[in-house]
Amino acid sequence: MSDEQLAIIVLVIAIFLGFGAYYYFQDKKRGLVGSAAVPVGAPNAVQASVLPLQLQAHERLVLLVERISLHNLVSRLYNPDFSSGVFRQVLASTVKEEFEHNITQQLYVSATVWQAVEQLKDNTLTYINQVSRLVDANTPATQLSKQLLTVAHETELEQLAKTIKEIISAEAKKLMQ
Repeated sequence: MSDEQLAIIVLVIAIFLGFGAYYYFQDKKRGLVGSAAVPVGAPNAVQASVLPLQLQAHERLVLLVERISLHNLVSRLYNPDFSSGVFRQVLASTVKEEFEHNITQQLYVSATVWQAVEQLKDNTLTYINQVSRLVDANTPATQLSKQLLTVAHETELEQLAKTIKEIISAEAKKLMQ
C-alpha cells in the first residue's frame, strides 16, 4: 500500500468521523443524546413494558458492533481456501446481513446511537471495499486479511467501534436510572 493510498483512506475516515461528531453534538445541543423511544408522559405500565425491549435493543446493538468490528469479522470469517475476491464478498455480505438482522432495534434506541451504528457499518464496508481494491482478487485471502487488519489498526477503526459501544452502554445505563 502506497503512502498516497493510505493518505486517501485516512482522509475518508476523518471525514466520516467528522460527520459523526457533528451529528452527535447537534443532537446533544437539542437534548436528543441519550433520549429513548419511550413517549414522554407515557403511563408507567407502558414505560415498564418498553424498558426491557429498550435494554435488549442496546444489548443487541453492542453485539452487532462487536460482530462487525473489522478485527472480529476478519478473524471469524477467514478461510485459507478463499481468494481475496471471495473473502471480500463474504465480509461485505456478512456486515450487511448482520446490520439488516438488527435494523428493527432502531425503534428502541436514540437517533444518536442508531446513527453511530450505521456509521460503523458504512465505515467497515468502505474499508473492506477500499482495501480490496489494493489487493488482487485472485491472491489468497491471507493477503486481504493482513491488509485489512493493518488498515484497521492504522486508521483506528477499532477505536471507533469501542467508542460506539461506550455510547450504547451509557444510554442503556441512563435508561436504568
